[in-house]
Amino acid sequence: MGDEVMLAMAAAVAGKATELLTQGAKDSVTALRKALRKRFGDGTPEREALDEARDADGEDEVLVGTLAGHIRDAADRDEDIRGLVAALAPHFTTERTEYNTVHNTVTGGRDNKVWQINKVEGGFHINDLR
Repeated sequence: MGDEVMLAMAAAVAGKATELLTQGAKDSVTALRKALRKRFGDGTPEREALDEARDADGEDEVLVGTLAGHIRDAADRDEDIRGLVAALAPHFTTERTEYNTVHNTVTGGRDNKVWQINKVEGGFHINDLR
């Protein structure tokens, strides 16, 4: 699993940007966070990393990176954590098919707008007149 995916998961576990996730992904983040709290135990460096990253709401890259390393180590040693990480990983990746199609998960009401831009050269402007 790539470092970017692990960092994204660690940031979500720490609390950053979970509002952008689907309910299933939020549930997976919550389950992973609970399992990590149980696995890491009070007073351990791993638990301190989790708490510090959460206190910073996932905004501190160094704290998130440290937490990501601890999550990776826990997944290597613990089958339950490994399963939770594997279940959560697809929520932080895109899938490319033979037709170079990207599949994303988007939530929100039908009045919300979603923009997906693959490649922009020279800039763009969006003018929403209501």
